[in-house]
Amino acid sequence: MTIKRKRGCTSELCMHPYGNLPGIWALRILLDLEGWRGLSDFLNTLTSNGSILQTFGLGHLEDKEIEKDEFLQILGDRQCELETDNQGISGVFKDNLTKLGELAGLSKAELKILAFATVIHVHGGLEDSGDTLGKMTSGTVINALSRILDLSLDEVKLALAGSGLLARSGVLRLAKRGAGTLHSKLNLMAGLVDILFEPQADALEMLRGYFHVARCAELTHRDYAYINDDYQLIKNYLSAAQQQRLRGVNVLIHGRPGTGKSELARVVAQDLGFKLYEISMSDEDGDALRGTYRFSAYQLSQQILARQDKALILFDEIEDVFPETVSPLFGRLKSEEGRKAWINRLLEDTSVPAVWISNGIDQIDNAFIRRFDFVLRLDNPPRKVRARILNKHLKGLPVSECWIRKVAENADVAPALVSRAARVVGAINDGRAKTVEANLERLLGHTLGAMGYTRKLVQHRETSVTYRLDVLNPDRDIENLVNGLKCQPQGRILLYGPPGTGKTEFGRFVAKELEKPLLVKRASELLGPYVGMTEKCIAGMFEQAGHDDAVLMLDEADSFLQDRSGAHANWEVSQVNELLTRMEDFEGLFICSTNLLESLDAASLRRFDFKIKLDYLKQDQVWTLFRHVLKSQGVSVRVNSPLRKGLERYDNLTPGDFSNVVRQHRFSDGGITADQLLQGLAGESAFKGQERSRGIGFAADIC
Repeated sequence: MTIKRKRGCTSELCMHPYGNLPGIWALRILLDLEGWRGLSDFLNTLTSNGSILQTFGLGHLEDKEIEKDEFLQILGDRQCELETDNQGISGVFKDNLTKLGELAGLSKAELKILAFATVIHVHGGLEDSGDTLGKMTSGTVINALSRILDLSLDEVKLALAGSGLLARSGVLRLAKRGAGTLHSKLNLMAGLVDILFEPQADALEMLRGYFHVARCAELTHRDYAYINDDYQLIKNYLSAAQQQRLRGVNVLIHGRPGTGKSELARVVAQDLGFKLYEISMSDEDGDALRGTYRFSAYQLSQQILARQDKALILFDEIEDVFPETVSPLFGRLKSEEGRKAWINRLLEDTSVPAVWISNGIDQIDNAFIRRFDFVLRLDNPPRKVRARILNKHLKGLPVSECWIRKVAENADVAPALVSRAARVVGAINDGRAKTVEANLERLLGHTLGAMGYTRKLVQHRETSVTYRLDVLNPDRDIENLVNGLKCQPQGRILLYGPPGTGKTEFGRFVAKELEKPLLVKRASELLGPYVGMTEKCIAGMFEQAGHDDAVLMLDEADSFLQDRSGAHANWEVSQVNELLTRMEDFEGLFICSTNLLESLDAASLRRFDFKIKLDYLKQDQVWTLFRHVLKSQGVSVRVNSPLRKGLERYDNLTPGDFSNVVRQHRFSDGGITADQLLQGLAGESAFKGQERSRGIGFAADIC
């Protein structure tokens, strides 16, 4: 219920929740403060203003002809009557003011000033009476309130000081700058008027529009075991802060949407036995609240919850509350210095520990960030945790363990996405595994696509030719290398050679042998259009690999490891330097592949533990792979078949050529034949433009 301004007939003054106080206050303004002198023709003005007359019960004098002295006498007599019969506030208004005062620890003087500020914002007659005082400064407002409310100057000054409870809680602020009417100089917290005039069953519940008790955590600390060191540090610090009553305790958790940042705050609070209160993000109608409103709500929560035992505040989605403006043309624009100083003080001088949550912190000024005690970037959980989260949210749905393992390989699948998709599919569950899995893939894929990631949730890779180390042509013993990596899965390996020789697939093979996930990145995924973006992507690639304990495979590495002596711009050198620095610090296994070794930076090459060339297949390897492929197609070929001589004509074949030919015939009835495979390989060789005859005719080879 919104209390509208009372401009109609109000003869029964005491029927209102604020009783006859507006009349008493209005008469004190007009007579004690001589507000009537501020009117050029006060008699005509007042007698024609029914709103003011009705405020103190003299509405019947509206438009009456009356002498000045007589009118002032009537006003004086009426003031005596009302002062003698001062009813004060009552009902819901009184109850709520009392509750708020007890919650915030407000003094009687502060409550009196708050009551006046509330009424003057809803009572048109009192506002009009205050306007008779004209434009007022902060000093004259303090003097006026002292007379109107029968308080000492010191009481009013203390109550309206910036360090006072009213200002610190954000409930009421005295506008310090400029001059204005009495009404405009008293700034009430948005929405407070409606709250104070509505019935409230519970003291804290009446402030739900500003902050409320957060919902219980759905996860446990075990679900955050992958950040156990950070988790324990945050938990121990918040516990110590509560015991030692530390001030200005702030933790900032940031990261991409859906990674479980807010849930982490809930889990920590639950683990500590704290009661978590969340700053509201929307009003009762579901409309988003502005950043300034939410900051005021945070101030109020700090003041109220300072009196609560073991309280913790969650301030979620803080992107719009910090006054930092970003211009795409001119970079960052400085925030208003006064407001920045105010926010800095707010961060540094608060009683209740707070956890702040943001999806991105690029727009937040470093002056604010450095005032957080702990800043944690939370990425998507590692593969094993993703699998556990999938199992938890999809419990009861007919999905296979194999499907869950495949989805868990996707590093972009965040917990919040899984939870929402599970709710949708669970509502329409028809009991068929294939349908449920397909629907989940569709829902998650659409969301990932909208967020800028690949829409392909599960990568169904074709393996037309089995990867075998014995049909590779490296310049060192890679089988021994793979066995060594099983004991010590760490190092930097550069694979180079012609396309199709098995460089990228080697990374997949090693990851499988080490039983680790594989993170493959290509140049197109890392190169950004703006200066500095590529470096961020490179850094993020290594962080993600370390986070997932994955084998990191960088394809087309020549895009980043070019010779710096030929660089034309600083950013070209910066990208190379970023990659070299990150790869040296990386504690996992990093594999690069390139077709262009000759263009790489010499300093870059020195940083690789192994530089392995994968060359065209040897003749015996070509024959081995030829027979292996045909056998997988159900075709048997003799060891001494004349087809072997036909293959000897080509010295530039790779495992990739075999895969290409098999894929070309995947729709053929009965699969591929020996002649088709041979002809297909001939075409692949000729396409490279490197065919060299060995003096034996093709027809003779296959006779």
